[in-house]
Amino acid sequence: MSQDDVERHRDSGLDHEKLRADLLYRLSHGELSRREAEAEVGRLGLPPLIPVVNPEDWDPRSEVFWTLQMTLAWIMTRDWGAVRDMWPLYREKHLTWLAVRRAPATAFKYKLIRRYGSPGDRDLGQVERSAHRDECLIMSVAEAKIDLLSKLKSGQILANAIDEGTNKRGEIARYSWADVEIFSISTGKFRHHNFVARKRAAKDKSDGYSHILLDQSDVVRLWAPAKGISAPTPAKASARRQGKRPRIRLYLTDHYPQWCSRTGLSPSSQAQG
Repeated sequence: MSQDDVERHRDSGLDHEKLRADLLYRLSHGELSRREAEAEVGRLGLPPLIPVVNPEDWDPRSEVFWTLQMTLAWIMTRDWGAVRDMWPLYREKHLTWLAVRRAPATAFKYKLIRRYGSPGDRDLGQVERSAHRDECLIMSVAEAKIDLLSKLKSGQILANAIDEGTNKRGEIARYSWADVEIFSISTGKFRHHNFVARKRAAKDKSDGYSHILLDQSDVVRLWAPAKGISAPTPAKASARRQGKRPRIRLYLTDHYPQWCSRTGLSPSSQAQG
């Protein structure tokens, strides 16, 4: 756009969304480079093409129902931030550029895509590692799944889901949890995952449940944080675990003998040191 176009758009009060859509269209057709588009954004006084996501604007306590991923993150850490990181709506707001080469070979088309897909087991593993590093891990992913299944089987908490047989959403009876496992499956090209409850060996998808939701208030009631605070601080979480065996196995634990042999050290020599 020329400077005259810029002034004309400003004077006419043209909707920012239409200007943004026009820039994205030109980017996707290779008419603009990212640098040129960002310069246009500055001249037009538009918000950034990739919106800035403020975590403080996303409070998982505002959600009546939590997904299974959000629930497991809470059980593992009692941390609102960890729950927010597993919140599908929050993750959808994080965008990034995808560059597609076009002719000539040095030029690209650009389009906005989601930076993160729906969370799966790998993402929960990252929550576990981060919480362990910050000394605020309460239990591992595997332990959280066992604890949750125990509460579901006993009827202490209820869940609703889509029955894969009828494709209808409804409450899951407590006895239905007796012989199923909770695990994630890939549901799309861009790392989208869905947690399901079904027999791992089951070949028929109709023998299970997907898109599982739990009442947020029931989750926080059953797995309550420390009194008087919204979530345990790293210091308190660490003090609570003093004198207990670690809840997760570290990589170094399995490879400690090999590491000692490579470095020429031994556990006894380290203890003496």
